[in-house]
Amino acid sequence: MPKFQRELRKRLVSMGISTVYKGPDRVVHNPYGLDPAGYDGAAATSYSVTDFTLADDTMTVSRRAGAAEHIDNIEQLQSRYDLSQDRAQRHAYVAKDKIDQYMFALPVVAGSTVQDIDAGYMSSGVSNGTPISSSSSNIEDTANAIVERLGLVNGAMDRGLFWAISPFELTDISGFSQNNGYNVADAAIKNGFVTGTPFAGLDIFVTNNLTHTQVLGLATNPTANDTVIVNGVTFTFKAVPANPGEVDIGADADATRILLQNAINGSATGQNSATGYFEVSAADRLKLSRLQVSAVDSPSGNTLTVTARGTLITSETLTDGTDAWATVKRHTIAGVKGSLFLALPEDGGEFEKKAVSGKHGREITTSQIYNGTIWNNDLDQVLDVVTA
Repeated sequence: MPKFQRELRKRLVSMGISTVYKGPDRVVHNPYGLDPAGYDGAAATSYSVTDFTLADDTMTVSRRAGAAEHIDNIEQLQSRYDLSQDRAQRHAYVAKDKIDQYMFALPVVAGSTVQDIDAGYMSSGVSNGTPISSSSSNIEDTANAIVERLGLVNGAMDRGLFWAISPFELTDISGFSQNNGYNVADAAIKNGFVTGTPFAGLDIFVTNNLTHTQVLGLATNPTANDTVIVNGVTFTFKAVPANPGEVDIGADADATRILLQNAINGSATGQNSATGYFEVSAADRLKLSRLQVSAVDSPSGNTLTVTARGTLITSETLTDGTDAWATVKRHTIAGVKGSLFLALPEDGGEFEKKAVSGKHGREITTSQIYNGTIWNNDLDQVLDVVTA
């Protein structure tokens, strides 16, 4: 258990940018008073008074992240090392990914209550929601916009600023640093940009657990053997599906998109049915579940939106060439350090190795209780920076 928690806390990216609570409380409170209006003017014997109001945010520490495996004792004998100890470390990696995925999705799930920095914010005449086409020639503009926005809302900038990015933005920052007379240029040329190094006033954190979204346009009903691929998992349209990953061609495009949505989500509806879809292999389902891939149909837009808490790589071969994937949106996250709140109880970890009836060997389960939120009075100090 100590090895699991040590590895977990060492590798959690979100710990470096969040206020971390390690206490035992099941319900965490964040009471805060609204700022008074204040007054100013010529000296007078009277003054204006406003009523003090108190708000109280609460969060229940009710989530659990972890992993469970069954190890046959023959594997233990043949490996000649402590598999339980090794798996505790690997379980920590898995739990770390799940917790970081959840924490970095919070600003995205918050929607309009968190400010987006996108192409619409950066340039007039561009629709909001359009991602910034990030490159080494404009990455500093995005960083400057982040700092400017946090300054405009009177963010607690003395606490430090962060920007959690994907490896794509890291490449852009490295390129910018190498091509300009930057104070880290020499180090960047020699070693690449080192994460944790300040860039334009922002401490940079790199993670593969950011939310990515992509829209598939599907207005025309597919024909047999058309395919849609999501992170290496192939979904094939068939008149009569029978094999893993095959999806029925519905009466129209709207019906087929719903079937594809169910197939990507692994829904029980229509599973392993010739009028629905056949579940992908266990290995393929693991690829999707690791990144928590999900799909949502939009009948009015003739689209299917796929969300992953990690990198999305997609392709398609559809009869109608106008039906295709749009650009992937990467939801990088920036803000004032401590504006995200992570509850990670010291005593919230659990490790158990137990016998399982009817099986040789032992089952190993490792988990960590946690939860995270953005308190209402910190919402303006977090930004969803949308890039492509």
